[in-house]
Amino acid sequence: HINIITRKQNCVYSTDSIEALKIANSFWQRQKLEKPQFLSENNSINEECLSFNDLKIMLLVNDVLKNKVADNPLELDYLIIGNHLKPKMDQVLNCVHPLKIIVDKTISKWYTESIKQACLSRNIEFYSVAEKGAYKTDFEEN
Repeated sequence: HINIITRKQNCVYSTDSIEALKIANSFWQRQKLEKPQFLSENNSINEECLSFNDLKIMLLVNDVLKNKVADNPLELDYLIIGNHLKPKMDQVLNCVHPLKIIVDKTISKWYTESIKQACLSRNIEFYSVAEKGAYKTDFEEN
């Protein structure tokens, strides 16, 4: 789930809207946010990618990039890896060039460390939700 909050606007991109509501509803109420607007196809490039405020975000939750090669890798602002995925980062990074990789808490410690090392060797910013909690950023500063 990706929850984008700008001022009082609450946008959610999720593959499971019922679960997103269950997980975050009390947080939204405490923050006095409007009910979430679930992002539609108009905000998405495809089911793995979305565009928000001119930022390109890819949610990698399956092996869609396994055994793929790209002549011109997709330039991304954020690559978010989740859903217990066990990615081979060399293959992933041959297809996409993210500025930042965010790993959710479902990724094992071993794979998180492997992804972190791949980021360090390629000068890519890295963030682990399991280590640091929910990722927050000010999109207006980006």
